[in-house]
Parts: sequence; C-alpha cells; structure tokens
Amino acid sequence: MLKIIELQADSNSGWQEAADQVIKVASNTVRGIRTVRVDSFEAQVAEGLIVNYRVTAKVLFELDS
Repeated sequence: MLKIIELQADSNSGWQEAADQVIKVASNTVRGIRTVRVDSFEAQVAEGLIVNYRVTAKVLFELDS
C-alpha cells in the first residue's frame, strides 16, 4: 500500500535545494520514499530580487506491511 503526503520547504539558494529539503525532512520520519512530485514553485521578492524559494511537493512512499 502506498501513501502520499504534501510538504513545503524553503531555500534561499534555489528551487532544487528546496526540493532536496523536502526529501531530507521527510526522510527523518518516513521510510520507503519512492517519488517526489513538485506541484508548485513560489518565490519571495524583495527590492526586485528573489530572496527565498519555496516548493510544495507530494511525497509518495510505501507503508510498512
């Protein structure tokens, strides 16, 4: 059986690092991660520059049987 959870993560370096943070945080409590699907990208802007990147992602993992 599989389960999907939705998580958000931030980075001041870029969306790739924010996506990596999703997996890093999820891996602390979830085993059997199979895929991650990034559903949305957001960026916080200050003085004409991006200062923070955020992703919202779904993490699919296998439940222990």
